[in-house]
Amino acid sequence: MSTIIGLVELAERIESENGNIYGVYAEITDHYSARNMLQTLKAASRERLDKIQQLRRAAPLESVFDAERSTSLGGVDADPDLEYAFDAGMQYVDFLMLICRREEALSDLYNALASSALDSRTADLLHGLARDCERRRQLARSRYDLETLV
Repeated sequence: MSTIIGLVELAERIESENGNIYGVYAEITDHYSARNMLQTLKAASRERLDKIQQLRRAAPLESVFDAERSTSLGGVDADPDLEYAFDAGMQYVDFLMLICRREEALSDLYNALASSALDSRTADLLHGLARDCERRRQLARSRYDLETLV
């Protein structure tokens, strides 16, 4: 069960970091369209963080997740190599790739947690969070592709 608790805490940490990163970069970027996208990403991270925190408050995680299935989560990186710090002078395309990596890691994490959920409501919630992360990753990737077309 400590695996589950660690993964839920990791999801909370990454969501919190994402909200901070996206908010700071939205304030300093000169790209108008990037500012809007980053504010949207920041809001999405905050909403997902709220949902994870509500899940934790609703019931003990031991009653929400299957301890036996949690042992099969070894394939999920409990400490993904995700940059948290960024340079204010970071190029926009580099920042877009940072977003892609962070959102993809969260999507994988939520899908793994959903596979250990004891009830369909929790699994659906976590799959929904994973889908949201994947949509955000695809948005950042499409912006990246547009920016790198020359």
